[in-house]
Amino acid sequence: MYSIYLCAAIGIVIGFGVASRTTGAKLGGIVGGGVIGAVVGLIVGLFVSIATPRHEVTYGPSTMVSMRTTDGVTGTFVFGTGGIRGETTYNFMIKLQDGSVTPRSVPANSLVAIIEDESLAGVGYWRTTYRESDPGSILYKWGIGHSDSDRVVRQEFRVPVGTVVQTFKVQ
Repeated sequence: MYSIYLCAAIGIVIGFGVASRTTGAKLGGIVGGGVIGAVVGLIVGLFVSIATPRHEVTYGPSTMVSMRTTDGVTGTFVFGTGGIRGETTYNFMIKLQDGSVTPRSVPANSLVAIIEDESLAGVGYWRTTYRESDPGSILYKWGIGHSDSDRVVRQEFRVPVGTVVQTFKVQ
């Protein structure tokens, strides 16, 4: 963000310099210089955000709620897959801080890891690891659009042993 401020200020100073040498439209030179400086600052800020170092940040774990099917099977945490616009997803429920539950889904791809943990009983956890711009970097305040550069590195489901069940149908 600082890049926009700096380049706009430089543009205004250049506008003052150009306007002082000409007899007409001093205000136009100052405003034009500021606008051109802000545009240049925007472009520089985008390039700086690309160059900002990244680090991995893990969010979670969120507590997963086990589901019961209509035929009485209990203990399933990832309760099915679905498809949206040709993309397969894992669907599950997480428990919120107020005790309510809410549905979630994640793309069923190679970034998902389902781990059966024998130390767990009746509870499961979901955590997500992102690769984000490092706010501790000196470049962070000079760039813009950092939130657009977040990338999921890993989705991890940690569930009790025996709760990952896959039904196969021969067709």
